[in-house]
Amino acid sequence: MKNKFYGYYKPSKETFDSLWDNALIVLDANILLDFYRLSKSTCDDLFEVLKTLEDRIWIPYQAANEYHKNIVNVVKSQIKQNDEALQALYAFKKFF
Repeated sequence: MKNKFYGYYKPSKETFDSLWDNALIVLDANILLDFYRLSKSTCDDLFEVLKTLEDRIWIPYQAANEYHKNIVNVVKSQIKQNDEALQALYAFKKFF
């Protein structure tokens, strides 16, 4: 049964190590868009990790398409969140 439903079973240490050393890393649109959502230090860390895997990274056409379709909304959303945070800080400052 393990052969038919292997996704439900924890891989052996050897299999897991082999996957980390050899597997293709497929990025989706959210990973790419997270560069606009995360702090600079977190983005830097993520970019460093991706650089170590660069020979095994693949971005499917659909992921790139979704990235391009969503980038403007993600950036607008981040600007809105920053504006709201600033307004809250100004209100807090005015309160005191």
